Parts: sequence; C-alpha cells; structure tokens
Amino acid sequence: MTGCTYIIGAGIAAAIGYCIWRMYLNKRNFLASVQEDVVEGTLRMDDIINYFKSQQIIKGQDIPFLADGDCEEFRRMLHAPYPKKKEGYQTFFIGVYNEKKDEIKFARLIHAREVEQKVKEVLGSEHLVVLG
Repeated sequence: MTGCTYIIGAGIAAAIGYCIWRMYLNKRNFLASVQEDVVEGTLRMDDIINYFKSQQIIKGQDIPFLADGDCEEFRRMLHAPYPKKKEGYQTFFIGVYNEKKDEIKFARLIHAREVEQKVKEVLGSEHLVVLG
C-alpha cells in the first residue's frame, strides 16, 4: 500500500469517527433498529461481505465498516443503549456510514463464538476499519 492509500483510509476513518462523535453529542438512539445476531459457529469474512452485498450501498456516499464491538471506547462513542457483552463470544459491529446524510445508514451487531482468522487480520489492532 502506498502512503496515499493510508491517507485516504485515515480520512474515511476520520469521517466515520466524526459521525459517531456527532451521534454521541446528539444522543441519537439509532441502535434501537440495529439487528443483533448470535453466531454459534464461526463468523467468516464471506458472511460480512455477503451482508454488505445484500444492502443497497450507494458508491461514493456509503462507506462500509467493521468495528470491534467489545471495545469499551467504541461503545462509549456510540452513546446509545448497547447490549451487554456475551460471555464466551466476540462482538463485532458492522455497518454503513452515509457521508451525504452524515449518519449510519444501517448496522448489525454480531456475537460470534469463533472468528475466522481473516476477520481478525482485517481488523488487526484497530477498533474501526473502513472496508471498500
């Protein structure tokens, strides 16, 4: 990856962070409409990609992302009722941020018993990663 790619990625991540920060300030309760799923088996990257493919994403406006749902900092940034951690599960928050409307268009909270290595590699040590 080039330095330009990192700068673009950082800019998009900053935009998502700004949206979450605004929701924190406005105390929006958008999580009331978030689908919550429990995966008893293994959460795979293909499952996440298929979720995004099934949504109506507008190229150039919508930004898909993956977040560590167990991260306390991320939970506080959302400033909305958030389900408790599930013992023995890893939690992920996947969604789409709409740049034009400055909001999270849709999201899904996933509690997985096991997680494919590819998902762990994509998230790495970050709490929020833009997919695209």
